Parts: sequence; structure tokens; C-alpha cells
Amino acid sequence: MSDIYLSSYELDSELKDQISTIALHDGHAYFGTKQGGIFFYEYSELRIKNPCKFLKSAALPSKSPVKRIFCVPFLEAILVHQDDRAVFYHATNLDFVYPSSSLDHLVEISHEGHFIEEKSTYLVVTSSHIQLVSLQLDGTFFLRNELKYPNVQTATLLGKTVCLVTDQSFELVDILTGENIPLFPIIKNDSESHELSYKPMIVSQNNEFLLITGSPKDAIGLFVDMNGNVTKSTLTFSFYPKDVVATSHYVFALAPNMLQIIDIQTLRLVKNLAFDGENQIFSFISPASNTYFCDEKILKKFSLNHKYESLSEEVPSEATKKCCLLKPIILFASKNAWGFGTESSFFERLEMTITSGEIESPLRRLSKRLKYPEKYHVDHDAAALQYIYLEQMAALQYWKQGQYENSLSLLETSKIDPRVIISLYPDVFDDRIAYVTFQGIQEFLVTFSPVDEAIVSMLSLNDLFRETDEYTQKQMIEITKENAYIMLMRYLKNYKRNVNLFEYFVSLKSDIAVVVDHVLLKLYLSMEDIAEGTKNAEELIESGLANPDDIERLLSGEQETYLLVILLMNLHKDSETLELWKKLILGEMQDKRSRNEITKLRNCLMKDIDLSLFWKYTNWLCAENADEGTKLLLDKTLSGSVSGDDVLNNLDPANDSVLIEYLVKSNTISHRGLLLELCVNKLLDGFVEHEEFRARLEDLIENYRKLPCLPKPIFAQYLDTQFGYMNDCDSRLSFYYLYSISLIENMDQEAISKFEVVLQQGSSKELGLFPQLQHRFFHKKGDYEKALAVLIECVYDYKGAELYCQQIESVYSSCWNTLLEKSISTGPSCIVYVKDLLYRRASYYSLSFVISTIPDDWNLSCVANYLCVLQRKNAQRLHESHVKTALAKSISREAESLFLAVNRRNVTLKKPPNHSNV
Repeated sequence: MSDIYLSSYELDSELKDQISTIALHDGHAYFGTKQGGIFFYEYSELRIKNPCKFLKSAALPSKSPVKRIFCVPFLEAILVHQDDRAVFYHATNLDFVYPSSSLDHLVEISHEGHFIEEKSTYLVVTSSHIQLVSLQLDGTFFLRNELKYPNVQTATLLGKTVCLVTDQSFELVDILTGENIPLFPIIKNDSESHELSYKPMIVSQNNEFLLITGSPKDAIGLFVDMNGNVTKSTLTFSFYPKDVVATSHYVFALAPNMLQIIDIQTLRLVKNLAFDGENQIFSFISPASNTYFCDEKILKKFSLNHKYESLSEEVPSEATKKCCLLKPIILFASKNAWGFGTESSFFERLEMTITSGEIESPLRRLSKRLKYPEKYHVDHDAAALQYIYLEQMAALQYWKQGQYENSLSLLETSKIDPRVIISLYPDVFDDRIAYVTFQGIQEFLVTFSPVDEAIVSMLSLNDLFRETDEYTQKQMIEITKENAYIMLMRYLKNYKRNVNLFEYFVSLKSDIAVVVDHVLLKLYLSMEDIAEGTKNAEELIESGLANPDDIERLLSGEQETYLLVILLMNLHKDSETLELWKKLILGEMQDKRSRNEITKLRNCLMKDIDLSLFWKYTNWLCAENADEGTKLLLDKTLSGSVSGDDVLNNLDPANDSVLIEYLVKSNTISHRGLLLELCVNKLLDGFVEHEEFRARLEDLIENYRKLPCLPKPIFAQYLDTQFGYMNDCDSRLSFYYLYSISLIENMDQEAISKFEVVLQQGSSKELGLFPQLQHRFFHKKGDYEKALAVLIECVYDYKGAELYCQQIESVYSSCWNTLLEKSISTGPSCIVYVKDLLYRRASYYSLSFVISTIPDDWNLSCVANYLCVLQRKNAQRLHESHVKTALAKSISREAESLFLAVNRRNVTLKKPPNHSNV
């Protein structure tokens, strides 16, 4: 069973020390006075300080005390018992109504409620009879049954059984048949004392009657059922009660200066509510009506407590007030106040269960109410608020017990202010933490210790912990502490992820966000896994911060340069960001978390920043890391932020390698000439700086020249197969070399003319290392003779030259003669090729040209095959001439013979007679 407490409200001055009875029903409150007055109030169960608002008062004709008031809603009236009469008054204006429907010679209306329902049956006790009556719609009383029974002092009806007391004894009477069961006599005082007997009392509860009799000094109470059987032990009082009320759990007995509460099952005293001073003496108690009141004690639990903040007093919402509605057990009045007596509410009992350590069952019970509010006759919003409150309390209780996983699951749904949880970890936030929570939760938090102390206190309750050695105890404490901080980190991380972003950055939530961001970052910085902690911190910073200045101060104070730069980058403080990235890259500043600095610097430069700042650090990046610099310029060009001309105008000339890479990958047609110039210049400079590359290239060309004329491939093929050897030496120069060859193929005439200036700057020895480049240059220029000369004279590429002649013979008819002349000019080493060329291409050369071109000192055997081919071709031509002549003669003879034969036959075709149609 739960505790009993009283809630009281101050009476208006006119009612102080005057209350004789109270009736409450359906928003109306009626106070009857000792001087025969009625005061009518509007009653609201949601009003806090005083649920009654005065509306009207009326003075009754008689000045005697009002004994009882009954609300009769179906008649819009009240029935007032005064002296030995009961009459009707209008429910709101208090005018006298239904004058013909009064009850006279009345001793008592035996009805415990405050209102009378239509056609309900109740007991009326008069000076001579007991009557079973009901009230009709026209305001008349319908007598259902009546028994003559004089001298009845009080009576109570259960079903059809009346328990009454006369001036001699208690009796049970069947109201319908009149059958009587005598019980026991009442206690009378000794005649010598001349003291008056106290009026006996009868209270009904759960099909039982509690019969009380005694003297001023003491009294007894017996419980009997409707058959007259005693059902419990005798209840004794050390005083004679002024009033008695019985409920399913308690008996309330009113003494002059206290209220005694007795357990109805065990008949043991539960509590004495004693009062000091005259003003607190109770004037009466009665059973409570079917009403509710807003309990201020519970309401305080739901009021919001602003820790370390002074705010105006909060006005409770309707839902909050409905959370605090209680159904009272008794109604009471004293000299200056009136109010209710009530048990602890269902909500308070669940709260007490949770704080005692049992958590799951209370939440399940309240969850059912929340799911089916109509079934439990509760307001849905009120049940929801109660659930939030108890869920928060359960989460905190789990935390207190060290059940961090269970605590986390409730915290994420309980809508608790995260700062409440953070306040339990004093080392993660330097300042005092202001937070908002329920007053009841705040009172519960007073019992909590900081996390370190709480863990030790919680573990000390564990037998295993107490029995183990000191080292193991320290280990258990550290593990538990780590779990506690992991829970906090997970909770705050999930809170930030799940909360509405707009709410997170405005109003009260922004104050929460500042603390959440700060604490989360401190937790990440303290993680043993530096990589994971850094990753989490970066995600936190990039997700948006409620107070970046606070985080900047924190990172600066902790000397966390890397994360500070991440923050500055997100705050678009570009100058500071870029300078710090540069220092980290150069090693001028150290940070254990620092990683991917160049990539992050490039990402910063990718943003829309000041152009002068952009080019300053882009040039530095290109010099520091050409690959990242090139990638940056390409990405900026692709995004449209810069153009090729911007790059040419702003990139430092010292970064020509980056410029080449940029022009190559951007494939800018308008800058091919410049690109070729840059490649050649890099090669020319490279020949000076990289002697090995130059030496290898010279060796490669020289080795080709020495190859036998006929077996060796064309120079381009040879270069493709052998250039890997050059890559091992310097891959970048190798790229420039090969790319310049392919680049010149797509150049227009204007670019070729500009490139001629570049070639003229190089020495003939250096240019000799670019045979293909020179060859294609002269070809694009239209100087085919020089183009041939490069292939033959520079690298002895006879086959390549021959293929080239096939390409240009339509525009340069003397190319074959030039081929022969240039080949012979290379010396006797080409005799084999010349011999083969004349043999294969004999028709391209006249005998006179060959004879005049072949050097005198060459052996004539080199032209033997050529001469044989000429002889065969001449013989063939002669033979073909003879054949043609003989064929012509034969045809002529055959034609002549045919002509003669025709003439000899002299055939004449004539038409036969009479056959014109044939």
C-alpha cells in the first residue's frame, strides 16, 4: 500500500471556521456553513493553487448548520439537509425550487455520494420510519418501501439490507420484508458520571458494515457482513471519532487534533496525521466525490527546472496538469482550509519502483496505458508525458547501476536534455553546465555522484569486487569507466545525428548543441585510437557546429593544429588555413593527427577563394608536389573556375613541368605550339642536367645507325621497342621526347613557323638527337627533301625514307632520285640497300641517272641486278612489240579472207512471191 497525504486550499474569509459540509460534482462546488449559508463555486480540476472560483452565495431561512448538500444534476438543483428538513435550491442561482418536494421530520439521508442520479434509490431516515425512495424527473419523491422504525439515530443501506442503530442497539433490517437481525447493544456511559453517550456510527465498505460505539475516552469498531457475522477482529480507538470514512484499504478516523489512518485488513495503525494549533483542527471528513484534483506536489515534479539559469516561472500546460490529476479518498475541512486526502498516485508508485531498482515492469505498465489510454481512462498526452518522465528516470537509474547499454537505449528515446547526462561527467566540460529538466528528475539527480565516484560506489556493492585484490579492482574500475565514457560518446553522437538540424541550431537547442559539440570533441581527442578519434573529430567539425569560436578555442588550447586547420577550412578562413597546411607539409609544425595534408590543401584551393591567394599557394603546391599541382589545375579548369589562359598567365615559369602536364592532359588545341616548345626546351635543358639520358639517347641512335641496312626496322619501330631503356633513366624526359613527336603531327602552319625559332636555338648536335621531330617538322613545312635527308643522313633509316617516298611521290616527284642520292651520300655502308633499292624500284630510275649517281669507286656489281631487271624489262617490251605486230598482221589477214568469202558467195536476199506477210 502507498503513503497517504493531504492537499489543502485556503478558505475565503467568509468561510473560515464556518464549513459544515461540502459537495462536489461536475465542475460545481457547494460549501454549507454553520450559520445556514450556501456558497457556490466553479470547480476546475486543473486549477492548481485553488480549484474553486466563487460565483454566488445565499443565506438560508434557518440559521442552523447545513448538514448535507446533494447535487441533483438532472433537476439542475441541489438538495439541502438542514435541521429536520431537506429542500431543493437551483443549482446555479440558489433560488428555492420544487417547494412541494421537501422531506420533513428528517433524521438522515443515507447516501455517501455527493450527487443523486435519476431514478437512483437511497435510504431516508425520519423520526419514525425508514424509507426507500427515488427521485423523479418532476422533482417528486417516489416511495418504494417504508418500515416503521422509531428512534433510529443513523442507518446505512447495502443492497436491500439496512444496518441501523437505535438508542439501544445495532440491528440489520431487510428493507423490503422487514426481517430483523439484532446485533449488539451500543455502549452507554456510567450513569454516575452524568456524561452523554456519543452518537454511534455506521460505515459501509465492500459489503460490510463497520459499527462504532464507545465513550468520549475510547471506542470500538466491529466489522459485520450483511448476515450479521463478525468478519474481522475488533478495531479499538483511544478516542471517540468525530467522523469515520472507510475505503478498500484504510479506515480514516477523525480525532479532535489528528487524523488516524488504519489498515483495513490488519487493523494496524498506518499513520497519525497530527496538527499543531487550533487553526489546523479538522472540522469534518467525508468520503470524496467522484472527482479529481490537480496535485501540486506531483505538478512540481513535472515543472521544468533550469539548472543555473534564472527564468520566469513556467505556466504548466494542460497535458502537464492532467499528469497530476488524482482521485481523492476523503474530503476534509478545517478552520481555515479545505482539501483532499489521497494515496500516492499510480505514477508516484511507478516512480518509486524505478528508483528502488526495478525498471522494466513499471515501464511496461505505463506503456500499456500509453497504448490504450481509453481502456485505462487516462488522457493520451498526459500518459505520454508521464512516460517521458519515467523513461528519463529509468535511464538515469540504469546509469547509476552501471547498466550503460540499457541506459543508452532509453536515453535515445526519452527526450532528456543531453546536458543532464554530461553533468555526470565533470571532466568533459570546464564550465558549469546549465540544463533544463523536470524538477522531479533534478531532485533524483541530487542523489547521484560524479562518474568516478558513482562507479566505485556501484562496484562496491558487488561481492566479487569486494573480495578481489586491489590490482583487479583497479582494472574493473577502469573497464567500467571506459564503458561509461563510450556510452556518453555514443549517446551524444546519435543525438546530434538524429536531432532536427534546424532545431539543433536555434533557440534552446542551440545552447544544448554548443555543449554537445564541445563534449563530443573532447571525447574524440581523448580516444586511445588516434586515427579513429581524428576521423570522428573531422566528421563532427564538417557536420556543422553551433559555436565554432568555442571549438576553435578548445583546439587552440589543446594544440590540435591539424583539426584546427580542418575547422578553419570549414569556416572559410582561407588565408590562415592555407598557411597552416603549408607549415604542416613543410614540417614547420607537428601534429600526431596530421595526414593527407597536400590533398587537403588541394581541396581547400578547389574552393571559391580569393584569386591572388589561390595562385600564391597553387604555385607553391606545384613546386612542392607537381602531381597534386597538376591535378588541382585540371580540376579547376574542368569546373570552369580557371581557364588555360589563366594558367599560362599566372603559373610561375619555374613550374614549367606542371604546365606541360596540364597542357597535355587538358588537350588544349590552341596551346599545342607552346606545349611543343616547352617539351623541346625541357629536353634541351635536360641534356645538360641529365648527361646519362643524353648519352643513352646518343647510344640508341648510334646503335641504330650501325645496324645492317636491310634487316633493321624503320627507326620509329626501333624507338618504340627500345625506349623503355630510356624510361629507366628519366621517365619525364622520355615522355617529353615521345610526346613532342606525336604533338607536331597536329600542329597548324602558324605553330610550325613559331616552332622553327625554337629549333634554330638548338645546336646541330643537339638537334641531331631529335631525328623524328626534325623529320616531321620539315614535312609539315613542305620541305620534303630535308625531311628525307633527316631520315637518311641522321639515322640511316633507309626503309623509313622509302616508305616516306611512297607517301609524298604525288607532291614531290623527284623524291625517289633524292632517296637514292641521299642514301649513296651515307657511304659504302649503304651499298647493300642501294643494290636492293635499284633491284626493287628499277622502274623509278633511268639508267643514265643511276650511272651518273653511283660513285666511280663503287663496284659495278651493285647495279648488276638493276641492269638485269632493265634487260628483262626491255626484252619483255620487245617481245610484247613483236607479239602485237604479228597479232595485227594475223587479224588483218583474217579480215581480208572474210571479206573475200562474202563477195564470192554473192548472197542476195530476196522476198518469195505471194509471201508478203512472211
